Amino acid sequence: RGAKSEEPVLSDTINRFKVSLNVLHGRIEYIDDRPLGILILEATGDESEIASALTYIRGRVTMAEVIRGSRILD
Repeated sequence: RGAKSEEPVLSDTINRFKVSLNVLHGRIEYIDDRPLGILILEATGDESEIASALTYIRGRVTMAEVIRGSRILD
């Protein structure tokens, strides 16, 4: 949210970890002239690399959820 919405979080993530991130859906809305970005991603790679990448992403964004099938794992 805010200034963090403009940081290269995904690019940094794929450069640090051996994962591929595929954007399935994305949207940016502006609330009081501040960007709020929502992304749905597919991550592929070694499970431990994906877990490390998710930990890294969670440290850089306001909120991150993992969805598998119809269940949310958090």
